[in-house]
Amino acid sequence: MKTTRWEDHSDQLERLNAWLDIDPEHTAVVTIDMHRGHLGGEDATMPVTAEVTTRVLGAAEKFLRFARDVGMPVIHTIFISAPRWKCSWVLSSMSTP
Repeated sequence: MKTTRWEDHSDQLERLNAWLDIDPEHTAVVTIDMHRGHLGGEDATMPVTAEVTTRVLGAAEKFLRFARDVGMPVIHTIFISAPRWKCSWVLSSMSTP
């Protein structure tokens, strides 16, 4: 069984967030593969613990709410790689406030 090593990068994230400046008039948010197939339990393509799923979805919900509240477009995509298509991006939905 492969061992997974978790690293804490919270200090780096705090420094990046302090530096980050978002201009809502010139920014869009793009999510990639934010669906149960990735963020679910054991049947997910990249399963994570329930705690990680809860943390990721909570942070995503908070950020997407912020983006919509300030007028940024939010674009949800799903990446598909299948034998018939080498690499295709499929726009699953696009929502604007």
